[in-house]
This record gives sequence, C-alpha cells and structure tokens, in this order.
Amino acid sequence: MTINILAQIWLDNIKTSVKINTYHQYDILVRNYILPRYGHQKLPTLKSIEIQSWLNNLYQYCPNGSNHLSARTINAIRNVWRTMMGFAVDNGFTGNNPLMEVKHVREEKKNHWSYQKYNYQHY
Repeated sequence: MTINILAQIWLDNIKTSVKINTYHQYDILVRNYILPRYGHQKLPTLKSIEIQSWLNNLYQYCPNGSNHLSARTINAIRNVWRTMMGFAVDNGFTGNNPLMEVKHVREEKKNHWSYQKYNYQHY
C-alpha cells in the first residue's frame, strides 16, 4: 500500500468523526506537503530518519520557493502524518509507525530584550 492510498482511506474514515474545519486542515496538510513528496512510496519503506530530515529541510526552505514554513506548520504536518500512520498500524496496513521516532521541530528563539542584558551593555 502506498501513502496515496492510505491517505484516501484515512481521510474518508475520519471525515465524520472530526469537525469540518479540522478535516479540511488535515486534508490541506496531507495533499500539499505529504503526498507530493511521499505519495507513491510504499508504507514499509518509510524511514524515520528520512522523514526527520525532510521536515527539518521544510523548516529551512519551502518547496514552492517562498519563505520557510513555521515550526508550528511543520509540527502540524508531523502530527497529522503520525496520526495517519497510527491508523495504518491499528488497521494492519503496516507493522510500524516510523513517525513515532520523528521529533518535533523547535522554533528558533527570538532575541528578546531583557533588563539584565540592557544593564550589562550600558554600564
């Protein structure tokens, strides 16, 4: 089974169990990010290290040439895919969920002004 087929089955299965806006958000993330890169790949060939690298790269640059995706968006992609793969395991489509080993992307901390830093720089 490929990720394309799994996505169709999973999205059809959850359609009546989640709110319509949630469903549309899941559908957008699956169709815009997961399927273009992994749609034709078979479930047993997915490797967590490859997926982690792909998500990390999405944080650095976006495939459509615009600015990088936010950590929040990338983590949403990861969470949706992780849930979809959990569905695949629960229903016997595959034996493992490689997304269980994929870590979330951490947002880079912004340089915030602090009183203590200000005092050290000005005295």
